[in-house]
Amino acid sequence: MNMLWLQLRSAADGLDDSGMADLILQILTAAAGSDEMFAPILERIRQDEARFRDAAKNLDDRQIAEMIGNHCRAMFKIRHDGWPVAECDELIVAIKRASEAMDTGAMVDAFERLIELCQSEPRRSIRQARLREIDRAREQAAAALEGARWEEVGAAFADMLFSLSEVRPDFEELPGLVADSKNRGIFKKSGDHGVALAENVYAIVRSLVTGYANKLDRGSFDAMMSALMRDRAEIPPAELLLFLSDAVGRAVTFRKGSPKPPRPARRTQLGRN
Repeated sequence: MNMLWLQLRSAADGLDDSGMADLILQILTAAAGSDEMFAPILERIRQDEARFRDAAKNLDDRQIAEMIGNHCRAMFKIRHDGWPVAECDELIVAIKRASEAMDTGAMVDAFERLIELCQSEPRRSIRQARLREIDRAREQAAAALEGARWEEVGAAFADMLFSLSEVRPDFEELPGLVADSKNRGIFKKSGDHGVALAENVYAIVRSLVTGYANKLDRGSFDAMMSALMRDRAEIPPAELLLFLSDAVGRAVTFRKGSPKPPRPARRTQLGRN
């Protein structure tokens, strides 16, 4: 494959559209490989061979970019079944823009990144690994809470929220919220018996519930929070954090289709002991 990319770059530098078309076909075929699940893609590539070559003869880079996008998007959807295609579509747009500007070098750069994305480890297996990491972090948080080892609790929640952001890339603000908490040292505080950590994690989880959960999930979260608050003025941080560790696990399955901007979370009164 490396040799094909070198040859494609050389053809692009020499403005050899016919050579580029042949090499793009070879790269698409090689990317699909011999895996049975890509058999429909290989057949479509074969059917498009004449169109690729006609577009090259007519110096029609836009049509070549369109066909590249169609094949790669189909390949991405098969390999990363059920995963959002936004990252794939961004690269397809970059290829199309480069073709409109007749910038063959930029077109090849974006095409190479797109092929790497289509050949990357299936998002399903990455998701399963991150789900296991969330479960492990929840167990670690529970054990650390039992021993009041607050720095360990903080580290477990940092891992839990990071893994959640990997599982749910549609939680767009989550990586920034986690990074901000790390920068402020929230996950490392231990002198206040988990108060700051509990308040911060509550605010993060509440923003996810508000922005991404459906009515059923929101109702469930609110009902459990009400039960936690019942007949008391304050919630012990350890008890709230145990609840929030479960809430992070449930957030994996939030089913709201189009997220809305999260509202600022109301402060939750926590015990200071």
